[in-house]
Order: sequence, then structure tokens, then C-alpha cells
Amino acid sequence: MAAIDGHYASCEKADSHSCACGVCGGAWHGWTGAVELARDTDPQGRRELRRTAKNRWNSAFEKCKTRGRPTLPKKSASMDSVVADIVDLLAENDQRNRDGGRERDHNEFDTASPEERGVPLPRHANGVHTRRNASESLPGVDFVEHEDRDQQELPSEGGDSPGNQAPNPDSENSPPSGQRPGRKRSIDELGNSMGSGSVLDQVETLGTVTFGRALNDVEKQLGRPVPPEVKKALSDHFWCDFLANIARYVTMINRFSALIPDTIAKWASDRIIKWRHEHGRIPLEEAIIRTAAKSMCKTILELTKSVDFRSILLMVRILAILACKSPERHKAVTKYCVDPLCKHLTVETKRRLTNVIEQEWIPAILEDGKQSTHNGKLGQLSSNST
Repeated sequence: MAAIDGHYASCEKADSHSCACGVCGGAWHGWTGAVELARDTDPQGRRELRRTAKNRWNSAFEKCKTRGRPTLPKKSASMDSVVADIVDLLAENDQRNRDGGRERDHNEFDTASPEERGVPLPRHANGVHTRRNASESLPGVDFVEHEDRDQQELPSEGGDSPGNQAPNPDSENSPPSGQRPGRKRSIDELGNSMGSGSVLDQVETLGTVTFGRALNDVEKQLGRPVPPEVKKALSDHFWCDFLANIARYVTMINRFSALIPDTIAKWASDRIIKWRHEHGRIPLEEAIIRTAAKSMCKTILELTKSVDFRSILLMVRILAILACKSPERHKAVTKYCVDPLCKHLTVETKRRLTNVIEQEWIPAILEDGKQSTHNGKLGQLSSNST
């Protein structure tokens, strides 16, 4: 497919579970197309997304002689269902926010049946979670009880507090190669988007600012445009791995905003370097990893000064899932981003995940399935489920 504004539309729409884009470096993979679908007031595109996920699920079973075998096509199709759920959730949340909190008929923005739907995303007001009623909990954004809590792996606090540091102005240089015209947004807009109350606006701006600034900083570090081979290496799970690691440990750092960017960037970089080596990812220079991680840490930590960390955590998880080219192969994204959003997912999506994804990766979803089965809500999974 021909490039549009310097980038391939097929990469943004993420029709497959692979990306080696030498134009965007994976920075615009998948999530930008998902945002466009969620923002469209016509639900036809989202219905087609869900139909495609169902068809791929059924096809994966039809092609497999051993129906109980958790093949890669089955796993991929289960994650297609996750993406369809999230796009619906973002669309419903965005429109509910624009309607001042008024409930909409599910047929307008949600493509799943009422009995299948998960819990809607929480609304935000100036970056603070708001409940729809006094008794409503905040599923998917609370502390995750089942997470590993190895405090020895966490970065230690030290140095000057962020409040004593000079502010980090957003770069006004030309957009880095691979960044489509009109995508450039400032850190101020990121903060302002929190006041809109729309999770969709917040996810879009977080991705645009965080990834765009990181690519720009890498370009500065190299002293030249980022070459295609570096972008292809970045597209090999760099962005989603960073976000998943942030999501994993942000619930464990009560004073997250007190950490300086350099400290947490070094910690995140060390983990990514180790992970990429262990999993045979495309080689990427350590200097590039550290530059990009430091840039993204600055953006996210700047946001923590004025935004409730639970709001940031929700955005980070959603962006990681939508940006990951293959969550079914990425344990960190599945365990620390998909699984904690369990309550928001449809019943059918959770059935599919439970049937094919490694149990260690989805403890909350498995526990939810057990409770639902006990309550008579979750039946035996079949490939023909809708």
C-alpha cells in the first residue's frame, strides 16, 4: 500500500500482528487507527472490527486439527477481541463524556450485546477519576493485588525532586521523520487533554506526545534522521515494552512523582535491554534505548505533577495494548496491561483469552472466569461463540 503523508495506512490500521516499519518505527502502529475508529460516530467500522475478530477466531479453530491446542492464530484472534473491546470502550466513554455523562443506548457506540458488555471506563474530571454513582468502584485502575511486588527491583529515590528541576519544554523542532504532519502536540496539550474527561482524547495525546518526543530526541542524539534499520528495531516491541514496565511498577510506587526522570529511565532502560536480549529482539543500541526511555519518562513524570496516577495508569495500559503488534507474544503487555482491565472486557473476550493464553499471564481474568462460572454466567467455551 502506498504511503500516506510519509507513512503507511496499513501500519496505522494494524491489520496484521507484525510490524517492521522503517518509517514510523512502530510509533504509530495500530493505536492510531484504533483511535480513529473509536472517534467515528458511525459504529460500522467497529462492528466490522468485531466481526473480523470473530471470523479469525472461528477460522483458527477450523484450521486446527487439535481443537484444544492453543495455537498462535487462536491467541492472535483472542487479542483481536481485546482490541475490539477497547475501541468500543473508548468510543462509548468519549461520547458519554461529550454528552455530559448521559448514558447512551449500547447500539449507538458498543458493538457487543448488552449481556456481554464489561464495565464502562471511568470518566475523568481534570485528571481525577469520577464515579458514575457513589457505590461504583474503579475496576481496571485500582492497585493490582496479584502483581509481583519485588521492591528490590524498583529504582531508589534520590537527587533533586522534580519540583526543583527546570521544566522540560516541548521541542519546537520539525517533526521527526516518520511523524505524520499534524501529529505534533505539546506537553501543555497533554495536560489540557486531561480536563476533557475523554479517555480517548487522553490516550491519543499521550501517544502522540510521548512517542513523538522520543523519536525527536533519538534523532537529536544521533545527529541525523533516524535510519530505517533503527526504526525497524524500535518497532520490535520497544514502545509497548516500555509502557508495560511502567504499568507494572507504577502501582507499587506510592511516590512515583518524586522520582527523577534520570533514575527511573535508567531502571526502565536496564529492564528493556535485558528483556530484548533474552527474547532475541532486533538489536538496538543501548544509547538509543536510554535516550528514548529518558524522553518518555520525562513526559510521563511531568504529567504526574498534575494528574492522578490512576488516570495515567489507565492511559498507559490502553496505549500499550493498542500499540503492541502482538500482545499474544508479549507477556508484559498481556499480564500488566490486558489482565488488569479484566472487568472492562466482554464475557466472550475473556472466554477466548482463558482458552488459549498462558494462565500465568492472565490471573485476574482466570479468577473472574471462576467466579462467573460459579454464578452461572460463563459457560463452556466453543469456537462458535459470538
